[in-house]
Amino acid sequence: MHASANIVIKPHYNGLVKKVEQRSHVPVGRCYHCQMCTNGCPFYAAMDIYPNQIIRMVQLGMEQEVLSANTIWTCVGCNTCSSICPMAIDMAAIMDALRQMAIEQKVLPSEPDVLAFHRAVLASVERYGR
Repeated sequence: MHASANIVIKPHYNGLVKKVEQRSHVPVGRCYHCQMCTNGCPFYAAMDIYPNQIIRMVQLGMEQEVLSANTIWTCVGCNTCSSICPMAIDMAAIMDALRQMAIEQKVLPSEPDVLAFHRAVLASVERYGR
């Protein structure tokens, strides 16, 4: 048996991957970038960075770029992306985690009305349910 057969290669997880995985409970490292999430998204045309690119940027540790992206605010959490992902990655949960992180770090969206819209939607869900 060759000596290298016993080597286990573990993926390197940067701090951003750990934060996102802890908040979203989604294994970000499972994404192999098939782009199904982007292809299925009804709002991708309004996004500055596509959903599959957001995951890649998270994997690369590009925290400020991800948290500054309008995409995390454009996502409405319809779960179309999550339902068609061959790896069962819940992209909507990842976007929720990134929005929470952006708010905590006081990284405001370039479109201030987007945050007001999300707060109104949450208030409506709390009041009337989904």
